[in-house]
Amino acid sequence: MSGYRNSGMTQQDYEDREQLLDAAELVEKRWPGEYPVLCRDLRDLGDTISEEADEPAA
Repeated sequence: MSGYRNSGMTQQDYEDREQLLDAAELVEKRWPGEYPVLCRDLRDLGDTISEEADEPAA
């Protein structure tokens, strides 16, 4: 979990992002090709967490 320290993410942001990515991977493994939009959306949410962490504080 040390990856968040090198980014603007808090530990909670990092953990939340990892859970989203893990969920997408699990869905793809369990139901290959069945839920591509869901998997894309989960990854997009993970990207949003990363992008928001990189934005300067207002």
